[in-house]
Amino acid sequence: MIEIVGFLRYLLLAGMAVLGMLIALCLIRAVIGPRLSDRIVAVNLICTLVVIFLCFLALYLAESFLIDIAILYALLNLVAVSILTRVVIHHKRLKHENPESKEDAT
Repeated sequence: MIEIVGFLRYLLLAGMAVLGMLIALCLIRAVIGPRLSDRIVAVNLICTLVVIFLCFLALYLAESFLIDIAILYALLNLVAVSILTRVVIHHKRLKHENPESKEDAT
């Protein structure tokens, strides 16, 4: 890996601090989000920011194995969000096809 010196080390640290704050804000959005779609997008963004954070950390520590972990984490993020979106769409489709009306309950 490339040896990181001087100003670039501080720049990477500042970038990781900014990414940490963005991850915290996205976590707040995931908890507060009024709709489920807002929460899914927030979790997807958190995972993307973590991948970028891992890449910055790999440069800062000069450890190339962290790039492999970031790639694996990005693939897991893709699969998880795809499955979660499919489940939400299927659940809404079932809810739309079989609405529980108040007339049936009485």
